[in-house]
Amino acid sequence: MNKKLKIRHKIAIRLAKLTNRVLKLLGKNGEALPGFIALKLCPDILSVLTSDVKCICVTGTNGKTTTTHFIRSILEHWYPDAVMKSITGVNLPQSVVWNFIKNGDPKWKYAVIECDEDYTPVLFKSIKPDVIVVTNISEDQVSRFPSVEYVRDRIVTAIATTPDSVLCLNANDELTMTLAEKCTNTALLFGKESETSGKLRLSWNGISKAEGEGQRFSLRSENGEFSVKLAFPGSYNAYNAMAALCACSLYRKDMASCASMLENVQPCPSRMETMKIGGVPMRTILAKNVASFGASIEYITTLTKPVRIVIAQAAEIPDDMDTAWVAKVNLKKLSESKFIEKIYVTGTCAEVWEGHLYKSGFSKSDVCVIHDFDSLMNELIKQESEVIWLPCYSESCRIDKEISLWKIRKAPSDNNCSFWSF
Repeated sequence: MNKKLKIRHKIAIRLAKLTNRVLKLLGKNGEALPGFIALKLCPDILSVLTSDVKCICVTGTNGKTTTTHFIRSILEHWYPDAVMKSITGVNLPQSVVWNFIKNGDPKWKYAVIECDEDYTPVLFKSIKPDVIVVTNISEDQVSRFPSVEYVRDRIVTAIATTPDSVLCLNANDELTMTLAEKCTNTALLFGKESETSGKLRLSWNGISKAEGEGQRFSLRSENGEFSVKLAFPGSYNAYNAMAALCACSLYRKDMASCASMLENVQPCPSRMETMKIGGVPMRTILAKNVASFGASIEYITTLTKPVRIVIAQAAEIPDDMDTAWVAKVNLKKLSESKFIEKIYVTGTCAEVWEGHLYKSGFSKSDVCVIHDFDSLMNELIKQESEVIWLPCYSESCRIDKEISLWKIRKAPSDNNCSFWSF
């Protein structure tokens, strides 16, 4: 146990672990409440738990989970057994605290932490990160944030508490770049050279070539040009890779070697994850706001083979409770694609999306609303063409459970049915 821990910290940690065990016995998720209790008992506990750890914090509207995953994968290669394990997608203070308690061990030298934008002032003040990565700042949940500027200002406030942190910023995102102007920290930039006038730590020419299920592209650093191969597609994942390499360059100067570590990194749940059901190839892309839908549509419209889309959206606590943002999603490119065979909509917001699809140029024969999961799956496996799922947070969890049940019911009689969890 860390020598800096006082008796009250040790009591808080033991109570958090006990709470987690009780919750697990009750069949509940034990990742948030234990950390919440520890914070209530010891508001300074995160500062103590991270005092001897070099922390890399990743925040932004989209791409946090994948970028965190990339950075951790690189560091784990170079520093085996020295990088703290983490729960995918954890980004609230109570969950971050529990992650440190759960994995608490003085041997950890590095921790890669995903941070919710709104809680960055709390997290950065406690953690004092070595590196802060900002992927982008765009409109997220309108029910949570009054404006995009509000999000930017929250991050500025957070960075002000840790002036020694090095920033890694997306140079092609206008609001993210204002952080370099508003903060005194050293800032390293990454992005397309053609779209910025600033000096880039890492630049991309914007060209990505499909390679199998993934992609390959070239990046340029001060040490020259090198190739990057990712196991999954999407230009936004090229940005996530750049963000990760930019951060890791502070620990390993040879970015080409760091890039080679990304080749076999598999996607996180719902982030370009693939599966097969009944022999039908399926891919999931988390779509939770206007920006992520835009990126998903950009990827879908690059496909040159028949594809079906499932828009699975809800307005629950993990999602945006205000559905007004749906009308801002530009579906023009999607409606013009010749390769989209059908769009299925499901979830509690299915009718909202159905109306938006009609307004965007889709006909009633193009769109099918199906709420029952079994009926939806029966429809999807009738054809052989690929299926792209676009779920929000809560729907991705629901689909995960439904597929597990589907597996139990259908797998014994279907030898061609393979399953991967969302």
